[in-house]
Amino acid sequence: MWTGRQVPTGPQVSRKGWRYRLKALTLFGADDMRIVERGKPAPGPADVLIKVKSCGICHTDDSLFQGLFNFIKYPIVIGHEIGGVVEDCGSEVTHVKKDDIVTVNTIGSCGNCRYCHIGEYHRCAQSRNVGINLEGGFQEYLVLPASYVYKMPDGTGCEQAAMVEPAANAYGIVDQAQPKIGDYVVVIGPGAIGVMTVNASKLRQPGMLIAVGTRQDRLALAEELGATHLINIRECDPYEEIMSITGGKGADIVYWCGGDRDAWDLSRDVLGTYGKLLIEAVPSSRESEWPVRVEDFIGKMNTYIGARGYTPKQYEETIELIRSGLLDVERVITHRYALEQHEEAFIVSRERRGGAVKVMINM
Repeated sequence: MWTGRQVPTGPQVSRKGWRYRLKALTLFGADDMRIVERGKPAPGPADVLIKVKSCGICHTDDSLFQGLFNFIKYPIVIGHEIGGVVEDCGSEVTHVKKDDIVTVNTIGSCGNCRYCHIGEYHRCAQSRNVGINLEGGFQEYLVLPASYVYKMPDGTGCEQAAMVEPAANAYGIVDQAQPKIGDYVVVIGPGAIGVMTVNASKLRQPGMLIAVGTRQDRLALAEELGATHLINIRECDPYEEIMSITGGKGADIVYWCGGDRDAWDLSRDVLGTYGKLLIEAVPSSRESEWPVRVEDFIGKMNTYIGARGYTPKQYEETIELIRSGLLDVERVITHRYALEQHEEAFIVSRERRGGAVKVMINM
């Protein structure tokens, strides 16, 4: 049951002996998100209380805000790209302690279904996800089951912790593709996940790493993170350009990280023989039926792979890649806002104002 109340308007003055109630950015329905006050939560025996420091805005968060998905129950605090500091732990928690900097694996698991029994926890049939089934990170304090919480290595910060979740999506699709050294790789849609996919792909030593998009600033960021070729589809025929760059062979791997029907057709068309298409992004309409030609399966022997999240192992490997600096997630953060500036933050993220890639809300 929701026990918070809406924050009163006007400045709040601190008084001796009086403590602020805690703020939580709460979604009450489509286009209805407000800061409310609530008491400080307490962890159960197997829980962790996190003092949230940073939480990134994901495309999924904005879709929930706009009411495009109907699988959540209101009211709820959304936000799943979380970095913070352990405030308190339950008596059964041993892998993290007070003052540890932590990140949150969004994808929960029940531990009892057939997938959990074989160790494929990310495929759990009864998964409870942070910011969807469980409360998320756009609030000052958050209690989660300890299994969701991962300690960050020494020397890393809370913004890096918040970036683990989106980076794990990027690393996860690259790991799922199992690229070979020298492969011709195309990344379509250089948003936050797309540019981090470029970064993760670079680590696999591709022969070519081609970033395709419409915004020159994002393409420039992709180049900084490892792209060998940039294609702005507003300036050329992207199909002809990719086929020219690859000597007519096409791509061994295409990562579809965003775009419309035209971007889908391009992804399909530039696949070479035995090519793999990894589908990370969700189309604007979940009822979209975008064609796949039978001859691509028979003649070109292409493989289409839907990518959804990451495994616990991939999440842990992402943390290590961030610690080592091989995944440069801080460069992807372009805008930072306070919780009270959430309206502007969501607009900037949605409309990509000012070259926005990843917009971070810091508490």
